[in-house]
Amino acid sequence: MIWQIKWLAMQSISGMVYFFPATATVVVVSLTAIILNRPSRNEKYRYLPLALFLFPLIYLLYGFVFASKWSDAPTWAGYDIFLLLFIQLVVSIGVIVRMKGLRLYAFGISLLATYVGLSFAFIAGMSVTGDWL
Repeated sequence: MIWQIKWLAMQSISGMVYFFPATATVVVVSLTAIILNRPSRNEKYRYLPLALFLFPLIYLLYGFVFASKWSDAPTWAGYDIFLLLFIQLVVSIGVIVRMKGLRLYAFGISLLATYVGLSFAFIAGMSVTGDWL
């Protein structure tokens, strides 16, 4: 079980490495935003944006649990991935709005979490539908 989830994660990470220019751009923009608006130690919600990194884990678990054993999966099988991506986007916007005074910091973490989530969702979608590139 663990090795299958690890394999899905490694495929996602390999995809991010393959698209190095996009990954580097996202990482540079995210780190710049985080460094420019770093919270102090006594900020109330400074760890709130880190919760967005739970979504990539959810994608991996979804891809593992609902992995397709056949090559012609039903068309609705991947719709849940799109729903989870939409929920992640809405939660990211909510976190950015909630972090008044630290919105640039929240944006940087949200951008990075969304990029990782998109990569993991892509692999999970292939796992669920059975259509591998």
